[in-house]
Amino acid sequence: MLRSPPPSHSAEQNSSIDQGFDLPWEDGRVDKRYECPICLLVQRNPVQTSCGHRYCRACIYAWIRESPLCPTCNSALGTSKMFTDLIAEREIMSLRVKCSNEGCTQTFELANSESHNEKCLFRLVPCPNGCPNLLRRRSLDNHMANLCLLRVKVCEHCSEEVKAEDLPDHLNKCRELQISCELCGCRVQRSELMSHRESVCAKVIIPCCYSRFGCTERMQRQNLPSHYAACVHEHLQLVSQHVSILESQMRPSVASHRPASARLPQQLSFDSPYVTSDLIDTDPIKTAAPGGTAALLNEASDLAAQLVDAKRTIERLTSTVQQQTQKISSLERKIREIDGRHCNGVFYWQVNNYMDYKQTLLQGSTPVLHSPGFYSSFYGYKMCIRLNPNGIEQGSGTHVSVFLHFMKGENDALLRWPFKGKIVLSILDLISPDGCQQHIVDFLSSKPDLAAFRRPTSNRNHKGFGYLEFAPISVIEKGNYVKDNTLVVKAVIECEDESLIA
Repeated sequence: MLRSPPPSHSAEQNSSIDQGFDLPWEDGRVDKRYECPICLLVQRNPVQTSCGHRYCRACIYAWIRESPLCPTCNSALGTSKMFTDLIAEREIMSLRVKCSNEGCTQTFELANSESHNEKCLFRLVPCPNGCPNLLRRRSLDNHMANLCLLRVKVCEHCSEEVKAEDLPDHLNKCRELQISCELCGCRVQRSELMSHRESVCAKVIIPCCYSRFGCTERMQRQNLPSHYAACVHEHLQLVSQHVSILESQMRPSVASHRPASARLPQQLSFDSPYVTSDLIDTDPIKTAAPGGTAALLNEASDLAAQLVDAKRTIERLTSTVQQQTQKISSLERKIREIDGRHCNGVFYWQVNNYMDYKQTLLQGSTPVLHSPGFYSSFYGYKMCIRLNPNGIEQGSGTHVSVFLHFMKGENDALLRWPFKGKIVLSILDLISPDGCQQHIVDFLSSKPDLAAFRRPTSNRNHKGFGYLEFAPISVIEKGNYVKDNTLVVKAVIECEDESLIA
């Protein structure tokens, strides 16, 4: 029978001593002979007494400090009467246990418990960066690389090292960060934003450079070229007025320095003996006082230089406007080309201001409309739609004529000619509700013997293929096919063989 030790402070000490093993055993429980009678756990460092009982070393040594009697049989005990039970220790250390870390399903001998725990991926460990999180070892790398607020990150803009939790504040003031100009939307470094607005930003409001001559216009920088081009005469007039004002300011100064000869009566004869050569010379520049002459010459020289600069500025701006206009036209063509490539053989052509062509008919002209070019696929055939709103030949005046024309494309040398396939042309019903629409649809099958389907030799084949009488004009204008003065023509291209020549 186990005796309770005498009252003492041992209860407090037992909480800190190394008692027996309290582990999840593989078999659920362990043989009672391995149980320590003091702590009731599996014996750790088992010690056998002279009376034949076995205890945890820490438990029995703590016991005999308070009582010299065996807790099981009351026999006298002493440290000299106890020895380590190596056989029992070997048996206990060979017992199999389950990993105590939640989520881990491994089992192992008790002897390997510490080594497993040191590398167990499910063990809770503190973050090495010092953040307050406890996490499983298997999540540690991801936490350190992506989640820890105390991990060090390098700003991708300025290469400065900052803690992850401080990165948002750093980005709000990073001078190398690309930010959007609030006016024009351009991306510039924060450190260069002011200089961007002072010299580059297209939407900053600035005065006309002729403001010194009296132009009061203020506009966005991007509108300056068009303003200069539209106001050439006004600017020249302002410069001319400025010159006139300066000339009027010069005349009193010159007149005040004229010699007396300039104010002599006209009837005074130059043959008079009282008139000498120095009185006859009335050139205001020559006769002006020395100081006044220099000032007038300098001011006249400045005016001439200003006029030359103004002329050069106008010429330069005119050239810039022409270049920008050419660039814009080139970009618009490229954009239309890209849009045509991505339609993938299904093209919608919006014919705006359709009813306005009636007026051109009243004036005696026959309008012919061509759609932007489009492709059957990204690397396919290029073509366009031709529309004659008043028809041609036997359809003239009664029907709308619709044709398809092949155009020169970037990949013509790699495509197989003549074109073989089917083409579906439609004029869409834009007003009827879904499910009730009555589109005007017709089909075309390629005829390789016709010139219309051969490889183009000009920008657009002169020969087209389609219908002289595609749809009655009365049906188009009075039906559901024109909405908001817009007609929509649809083309669907189905190629038999669009593979490129290898």
